[in-house]
Amino acid sequence: MASDLAGIVKRLEAVTSRLEAVAGGGTDSPPGDDTGSLAPFVQAYDDILAGPFAKVVVLSQQIGGDVNTQVESVRRAFQAQREFIVQVAKCREPTQDVLGKMLQPTAEQISAVQSFREGHRASKLFNHLSAFSEAIPALGWVTMKIPEATDPMNPKPAPYVKEMKDAGMFYTNRVLKDFKEKDNRHVEWARAWIQTLMALHDYVKEHHTTGLAWNKAGAQATGAAPASAPSKGPAPPPPPGP
Repeated sequence: MASDLAGIVKRLEAVTSRLEAVAGGGTDSPPGDDTGSLAPFVQAYDDILAGPFAKVVVLSQQIGGDVNTQVESVRRAFQAQREFIVQVAKCREPTQDVLGKMLQPTAEQISAVQSFREGHRASKLFNHLSAFSEAIPALGWVTMKIPEATDPMNPKPAPYVKEMKDAGMFYTNRVLKDFKEKDNRHVEWARAWIQTLMALHDYVKEHHTTGLAWNKAGAQATGAAPASAPSKGPAPPPPPGP
């Protein structure tokens, strides 16, 4: 068990580092355009944002405290990936330099989620923060493709998402145990986060089985930040009550 956990940790660190390395050095570019109809796999991603992930955001707001603060970076990470996927649907596969610019927003938010956990180890909600932090590298599936995925340090996209989901479950299980008889909001939060990751796994398996489904007949990617059409994702948090 210990060796398996160590292997997962090493792989998590390797893929997170890879995403950061690919995105490193990117610069801001003029906004792109996201007009027109959405590709089916963009709509499918929106279903995740509007479904289980929206529930995660709402429950995080209800729980409040550090979880409510951290979920904003989680939300931004998913939204950044959504905007990246819009470009995948429109563009041919870009050079590594351009890809780095496109991935930079996602990488920055993943880092923010993890840094928040590390800076709040004394938090009473540390297991919640860790559940986010340990699983958020699942968004790094975009850096993987076949045949590179034959490398044990670079697994296939969907199985990698599952591994990160399992890493997060170590902490969601603690949340379930601690709050099962105390506060059902925490129980539902843990379940919704795992459901989000399971939905992401199924999404990647169906739409990007061997890697990102770039549009071979699409435009040339420039690395510009898209002015994306609104997704069906969660709405901004409501103003605090009295």
